[in-house]
Amino acid sequence: MKRWLPLGLVVLGVALIAFALFGSSDKDRLLGLLHRTADAVRVEEGDTNPVVRLGRVRSDFSEIFTKEASASVPEIEARLQGREALVQAVTQLGSVYRSAHVSLGDVDLRIDPAGMTAEATATATVTGSLHGQEVRTDERKVMFTAEKVDGDWRLQSVVAGARLGDEEGGP
Repeated sequence: MKRWLPLGLVVLGVALIAFALFGSSDKDRLLGLLHRTADAVRVEEGDTNPVVRLGRVRSDFSEIFTKEASASVPEIEARLQGREALVQAVTQLGSVYRSAHVSLGDVDLRIDPAGMTAEATATATVTGSLHGQEVRTDERKVMFTAEKVDGDWRLQSVVAGARLGDEEGGP
């Protein structure tokens, strides 16, 4: 009996880990996807090697966005079309910003009844500094749309509004 107790505990532990990894709800997966997106666009101080940054962003975005994904940000006049365009734009942030971190709050997530598409709105708080400038914090509303592709959630589009406090704050 004493021999089987450790084996039983190992099996129970493996089952709990499997449930934690694979048993999460669509809501949990989507929230995780949104937070991974915010983390993927970060710029760390000293993150100046564009080749290394390109590789990291490309790898992260391949798990976050569909190939046809798009993004719209007020500071960029043209809408970014395609995952590779998003990768290139985010990679260039390292040459403009000394540091930048994004956190999401007030997330409102809606999943369609069929469980194949979802929309979310959130308040993104961006804390960072341009090279040679002081750290500042901006907030803006962001809208995300996602679809389930081969059983995994991927973002289709991201639309960021103007900084809150500016005339137009919504996406």
